[in-house]
Amino acid sequence: MKRVNPVALSSVPLLEDLYLTSGEDEFEAEYAEHGAEEGLCKEIRFPFDSKLNSKVRLYKGVPWALQVDAVVNSTTIHLDQTDEYKALYDGAGPGLQEECAALGGCKTGEARMTNAHNLPASKVIHTVGPRYALRYATAAENALCHAYRSCLEALVEEGLKSLSVGCIHLKSKGYPRNEAAHVAVRTVRRFLEKFGDKVDVIVFAISGPDYSHFAKVLPLYFPRSKAEEDRAQKLLPENTGNESGELVIPERDIRVASGPRGASWSLPG
Repeated sequence: MKRVNPVALSSVPLLEDLYLTSGEDEFEAEYAEHGAEEGLCKEIRFPFDSKLNSKVRLYKGVPWALQVDAVVNSTTIHLDQTDEYKALYDGAGPGLQEECAALGGCKTGEARMTNAHNLPASKVIHTVGPRYALRYATAAENALCHAYRSCLEALVEEGLKSLSVGCIHLKSKGYPRNEAAHVAVRTVRRFLEKFGDKVDVIVFAISGPDYSHFAKVLPLYFPRSKAEEDRAQKLLPENTGNESGELVIPERDIRVASGPRGASWSLPG
C-alpha cells in the first residue's frame, strides 16, 4: 500500500481565479477557413452563472489525492483496476479490491459505491466508460455522459456534497480526448443546473495532456463573465445535447432518464 498525501479542497483555486484558455486563436483560423456561419452557435445555451461557477474547480493532479466526500474511479465491468487508476487502488489498500469483488461488477455508464479505505476521500464511486468507435460515436458519447451523470447521481443520493473526478474516458478505450472533455464538462453543467443546491464542489482533477483540454473547454460551459459567454457562442459544438447533456437523435427522443432520488430529466417528445 502506498500512502496518498492528502490535498485540501481549500488549496484548489476557484474557477474565477484560474487562467483558462478557450482556444479562440485555434478556432479563429478554422472559422475563417470554413466560413462565418458554419458551426456558429447563435443561442446562449450555457449562460454566465456565478453560483454554478462557485461549485466547479480544476485541479492539476490525480483525483484520489483530494480531501472530498467521494472520488470517481474509472474501472472495468469487473471493477478491476486499470493502468490509469492503479495508484488509486494502491493508496486505498487491499480492502478496496475486496469490497469491489463483492459487488458483482458494473455495466458501462453505471456507477457503484464503496468505502474509500485509506484514501483521503470518504467514498469511491466506480464507473465504466465506453469504448470508442467512430461508427458508433453518438452511442459512445451518450454512454460517457451516462457514466458522469451516474456518478453525480450517486453522490447526491448518498447525501454527499463534494466530488473529485478525473478522466473517465480511458486512453485504452480510444476516446478522442478533446471531445471527451466536452462531454464531461457539459454533463456536470447540466446536472448542476438541476441539482446544484445538493452539491457543494465538483473538482475536475486532471493530469497530463488532458489538463489543457479541460482548461479550454471549461470556460465554454462555465463562462466567468458575459464576455466569455459571448465568446463561447463561436466555440461551442453545434450539438450540445438536451437538458441532461445527452445527444438526442430526433427519431429516438422519447425516453426518460432517472435523476437522483427518483427525480426525472424532462426530455423532448
